[in-house]
Amino acid sequence: MNRLEKTEWMQYKDAAFEIMMTEKGSLLDPWELGLLPVEKKKNEMTVIGNYQIEDFVLYLEAFEARDGAGSLVAKKEGLHIPLAYSGSVLLVRELIEQYAEYKPCYGYQELFELIFDRGCLTTNIDHSRAMYRIRRNLETGLRDMSNPKDARCILYFIDRLFVGKYKESLRARYFHSVKLGLKKLWKKLKKWTCMGKALIFRIL
Repeated sequence: MNRLEKTEWMQYKDAAFEIMMTEKGSLLDPWELGLLPVEKKKNEMTVIGNYQIEDFVLYLEAFEARDGAGSLVAKKEGLHIPLAYSGSVLLVRELIEQYAEYKPCYGYQELFELIFDRGCLTTNIDHSRAMYRIRRNLETGLRDMSNPKDARCILYFIDRLFVGKYKESLRARYFHSVKLGLKKLWKKLKKWTCMGKALIFRIL
């Protein structure tokens, strides 16, 4: 069964951030909160929430649930329900156009990592500067995602940088980035080959 792509949002620092990754599954369980009936099976549902942090407490403001076919099953707004999530969350904002194809964590102007203990925000870390360093190295040619060694180096740096453990999600994005990088390299090689053939014909 194809699952719907889900984008969740959190209001933080007076701005709307996209939730890129969570360390420990979903931030909310609508069955536990009594928002969905028990006969609606979890593995057949896609649940999307909107959140807010107020006085260091994580709140669910709205959510919607859709079945495997994409049909809307439930939608509720104006909830303001405190949540008891423990773990870390990555928030991103302002995707840079040249990274829009595969949306790596370093492809955003802003990236924050928030750490919660039973729904209370205990730590917030701004990783935006570190993500800028990765982009600068790529854009100046010091690193190249089509080079597996460079790609592994970047992945290792990111994995060590974050407090939370997002290894599986990071690896999925890493392999996609390498695949796209190799595809771009192949296009360049084909272009150079065609140019070389054209030059030979001119000489002859």
